[in-house]
Amino acid sequence: MSDKTITLLGAWDIEQLVCYFSLVVLFDFMIRFASSFLKALEIWGRKSKSNFWEMCWTAFKGVGFDKKKEMYADYWQPFVLGFLELTAFPVLMATGHWSYVGAWLGFKTLAQATRWKDDRGVFSRFLIGNGLVILASYYLASLVRLVP
Repeated sequence: MSDKTITLLGAWDIEQLVCYFSLVVLFDFMIRFASSFLKALEIWGRKSKSNFWEMCWTAFKGVGFDKKKEMYADYWQPFVLGFLELTAFPVLMATGHWSYVGAWLGFKTLAQATRWKDDRGVFSRFLIGNGLVILASYYLASLVRLVP
């Protein structure tokens, strides 16, 4: 272990903690809206008689099942996962532990790989969502201060 290697425990600090977590929640809601918008757009394309914004709301609220609209409940689990990622990834990025971010994304990809053969829309939303999480995390990493 070289002198320039930063450990994860005790070598960093978040100066503006309230601002940091406020941005995490804001970015998480924005990513959820983007994902809901894309999901509604995909289904609306197949069922153009439906109200698009109603479909967006159904996808965003994430509870219940609407067979007619092909909307499945996610019970906000992606939101919680996104919150955890947006909290941890910036610290990992700032401390130079990018391999942990890559490993986590690899595990997420492996878990869903078989489903994507049948539904490319889900795969595209997965990539877009993770791309947005990485971009937001990269910005949030600027709020992480390394302690000498």
